[in-house]
Amino acid sequence: MLLVLCLLGACSEDSLDDLKGTYDMDRYVFTRITEQSVEQIGKGIKVLHITLADEAGNQWALRIGSSNWILQEATYICTEEITADKQYSAVLQGSGSSGQVTGGNLEVTRIEDTYFMVGLLEISNGTQVNCEYKGTISFEVGEDDPEASGYTVALTTSDVITYDETGTPVFHSGITKYTFTVTDPDGADAALFDAIHAEGVETTALAGTYTIQGNAAEAWLMDNGWVFPEWGMAGGSYYVDGQGIKQYITSGTITVATAEDADGEMLYSFSGSGLGTVTAAGATGTGAFSILFATIK
Repeated sequence: MLLVLCLLGACSEDSLDDLKGTYDMDRYVFTRITEQSVEQIGKGIKVLHITLADEAGNQWALRIGSSNWILQEATYICTEEITADKQYSAVLQGSGSSGQVTGGNLEVTRIEDTYFMVGLLEISNGTQVNCEYKGTISFEVGEDDPEASGYTVALTTSDVITYDETGTPVFHSGITKYTFTVTDPDGADAALFDAIHAEGVETTALAGTYTIQGNAAEAWLMDNGWVFPEWGMAGGSYYVDGQGIKQYITSGTITVATAEDADGEMLYSFSGSGLGTVTAAGATGTGAFSILFATIK
């Protein structure tokens, strides 16, 4: 965070000296992108190739590991070879210092469409440099290869039961509730979707777009999420957001997609955007999620 504040003008190298001790380093402020491409290296991991230049012709060639096609806000760790998300490697060709970057984190933040990239880096010759970039970066979103992401999904079936205005249960024949329970690569709860479809269909036939609705009792509908905060009760379809909070889905559409990997294994993806949501505490909002290439149990 200190580096970002410096980039925005909230502190100076003198204030850094007060904290870290006096040192001498080259500083490069890059202003434009000269080369940019994306390389897939497997298991949903991409390498973003971005070469930056300044007005003096100095260049900063970055290779950034990312699980997304678009550069994400994060702290990236220096490594010689990119093998995972949140890693980077770099080569600096500068008038004062040049060589492979061997240490130092890369801090990436974004305010609306403007990226701020800052690194206090160590070069292979042992010198330290300060590299910065402020500006826009456009990305072309490609299609991920169908490769298991580590997410898993369990599929169970049950009768479709709704309730009339008197609270009497109504059983519906000819249709089935297919419940997808999704866990993340660490085994933690990630999502649950109660989809309605014809009874006895193959799992691949469940792919399609479902509309969230209460008392869902037709094919291509999905039970809505519901909460009663005063009673500590919640249920129905939900996903877990980036803060680990269950977002019960009250409106919108959910897409279930299938893909076959190179070994012939069927993988399942789930996505939705512009969704109406409510938490177990009763906080309402809107949200979106994407879970790619889950392996069915």
